[in-house]
Amino acid sequence: ACAVFQLVGFPDWHIVHNMHHRYSDEVENDPHPTQGLTFWQFLNSFKTTIGQTLRRNYFERHGENEKTRKTWAQLSYVLPVNQLLKALFWFLVLGPVVFSFFFVATIVNKNLLYADFNYSTHASDDDTVEIKNLDNNLFYRIVNKTCFGLYFHKNHHLNPNLFDPRKYVAAEDRVIPSYQDAAE
Repeated sequence: ACAVFQLVGFPDWHIVHNMHHRYSDEVENDPHPTQGLTFWQFLNSFKTTIGQTLRRNYFERHGENEKTRKTWAQLSYVLPVNQLLKALFWFLVLGPVVFSFFFVATIVNKNLLYADFNYSTHASDDDTVEIKNLDNNLFYRIVNKTCFGLYFHKNHHLNPNLFDPRKYVAAEDRVIPSYQDAAE
């Protein structure tokens, strides 16, 4: 439901997310690297960068030949049409007023938030990258509280399967009862 509402499918999101974790901050392979970009440059380029990275990865995995080029060309037409049909679905369900003032606003907000948390938690001032947890101002605290630790991105990278990365405990910080403690 969230994917349909956000105009992407779960497989699209899953592939990009896994590539980001596998190649985090590698300029050539991360679908949305931040190095050397201002926030606005990052915001304006992340969809293009994702598409280029997916294309390169597709041809590396499946080879570049007539069949794979044809398949990629078809995908290049089908995916935007798919997004347009999802938007049309929501337009018909919500009506023009709610669609314009609610749906469009949420898409813009999602894109800004997506860009901000990726940029803010990966970018550094000197073109080096350090994945960070952010909770040092009111905005981050509100978003972390309402969006299950979204800006705890370092913790998310350390354990991507944890639903709320605020609850991550590093292995060396975990209290593991000894055999003797368990026996008592």
